[in-house]
Amino acid sequence: MDMPHTLRRLASGALVYTIAIWYRIAAAAALGLLVASIATVGGTGVIGWIFVAGACIAAFYEERWTFDPSRGLASSRIGLLFLARRKTYAASELTGFSIQAFRRGLVDQSRATEPTDENAEARRGRGLEWRLVAELADGSLLVIDAGRARGRERLAAVGARIAEAMGKPFGD
Repeated sequence: MDMPHTLRRLASGALVYTIAIWYRIAAAAALGLLVASIATVGGTGVIGWIFVAGACIAAFYEERWTFDPSRGLASSRIGLLFLARRKTYAASELTGFSIQAFRRGLVDQSRATEPTDENAEARRGRGLEWRLVAELADGSLLVIDAGRARGRERLAAVGARIAEAMGKPFGD
């Protein structure tokens, strides 16, 4: 399942790309329902606690990117809300943004294309996904978001808006 993300502009002009609020509300509601059910019944087994743990992680997981052109910073905050790891990058470290194809299980990602007769790996169920990446000056990549092939246009639109705000090129 692709996690639904939203891109919004703050009053300060910064762009925030984070998990959609409706997803958090739905996950919190599922967690509440599970806990209420367990309390009503008087307990649960191992499987029930596994579901509670999964709902808890879904409700409290944070994946947030903030792009602030006025301060010249890009930062990520990824992990559980109270344990999320934060990394900050100077805008001068960013060289651009792009969309890149990625196929799981394929070592040579230059061959991560749509399935063809010559590309047997692509037909064996390894789904193509697209990744929105930020390119750093040292050549490394930061994966901002990833999605299935049908979500490519959405990722490209988000990447173009972020690149424009940060004054960096966007390569499709």
